[in-house]
Amino acid sequence: MTTATFLTLDLAPMLTAACASASCAVLGSWLLLRRETLLGDAISHSVLPGLVVAFVLTQSREPAAMFVGGATAGIAAALLVELVRRAGRTDSGTAMGVVFSVSFALGVLMLKQVERSTAVDLDADCVLYGDLSRIIWQPPAGHSHLSPEGLLAMPRELWAAAIVLACSVAFSAAFFRKLALISFDPGLARSFGMPVAALSLALTALVAAAVVSSFDAVGSIIVIAMLVAPAASVRMFTDRLGTQLVLSGAVGIGVAIGGYLLAGFGPRALGASFALSPSGMIASVSGVVLLGAILFSPRHGIVPRRLRWLRVAAEAIREDIIAHLYRLEEGTASQRSERFVPHAGPFVRWIARRRLRTQGLLTPEGRLSEIGRARGAEIVRSHRLWESYLVQQAGLRADHVHDTAMKLEHLRALDAARLVPDAPAPERDPHDKPIPPAP
Repeated sequence: MTTATFLTLDLAPMLTAACASASCAVLGSWLLLRRETLLGDAISHSVLPGLVVAFVLTQSREPAAMFVGGATAGIAAALLVELVRRAGRTDSGTAMGVVFSVSFALGVLMLKQVERSTAVDLDADCVLYGDLSRIIWQPPAGHSHLSPEGLLAMPRELWAAAIVLACSVAFSAAFFRKLALISFDPGLARSFGMPVAALSLALTALVAAAVVSSFDAVGSIIVIAMLVAPAASVRMFTDRLGTQLVLSGAVGIGVAIGGYLLAGFGPRALGASFALSPSGMIASVSGVVLLGAILFSPRHGIVPRRLRWLRVAAEAIREDIIAHLYRLEEGTASQRSERFVPHAGPFVRWIARRRLRTQGLLTPEGRLSEIGRARGAEIVRSHRLWESYLVQQAGLRADHVHDTAMKLEHLRALDAARLVPDAPAPERDPHDKPIPPAP
């Protein structure tokens, strides 16, 4: 592929998808913080009647006309959601579900009627699923792509997506603090006299504009993936709002470019002669990124949380073994008792003992070292102090506190002063066993 071919056939649709995805990601971050991601879904479905009406009236797909039609329909749908919510005394989710389902069904009926009755360039697949292949950057004859004339010949879809992206970034930057307060506490924002309704309406209009500018790229259905997935993915990694907006835009650009390249060149790299749908691949990449964030984000990911739990569980098992060996030396436990580690099987206990040997807490013969004995005394002291507390302060029976104390004993550095500030430190537990002294 030559440079001229790439600029003509691939660069414009790729940049259009990137701008559309970035604007959707930035605006989707605000919807996510406001817990209104379903509103983005509602708008993406509700703009369809407005798009069809605008096309029928103008007989063209000019971005200005499509924007006015789609934005009008989107704002009308948002207002209708509020009307249904108040008149029907129902929740916002139910109202949104009713409005966007009816609006989308009406739009599909209108679209099919237009297809049958006129010979216009508006088909259902293009509007619903997008068609990036139709976006071509063809400069005037005798001019290069990067000449002034060539730049002015950029596709209208790219200009529309770029303008909406610029407006979205400018809006977020100009009203950052107000939007942040409105997103987290709209009641407090109203008490400060902030124009909550006006800013919410402006955000809704921008979401509608982003959806309209994206329908050439990914259609009015798949755009919901660009509104939700990048913002939700970044939310798993950061709690800072500014970082959330910047990274969401970056992820939106990344999934758009990556999805486009995978759709066009992925099958060829595998030896196939066909290409995949760019819009479908962009949505798929967005979903994969979100799945990766859910699984592997350091703080909230399923895998890191599971690993942290396993580390805590392994440490608890090792401490249970040390405490049991200390009780054996003390003569207060049975040699064959396995109740000290009820949640671990023989293999897990074997691994735990190996780990204790490498830490120097056990001797090669499996006995407690001096360090291990001190650690065991600390754990047993914690256990028996908790038993004393549960009996003396919580009023439980002495024969009902062992299992609870087995769980609480792993809390470190407990003493009688922390459990009961004015109580003297007990010397024996409710079972008349000696409480090891504090180290």
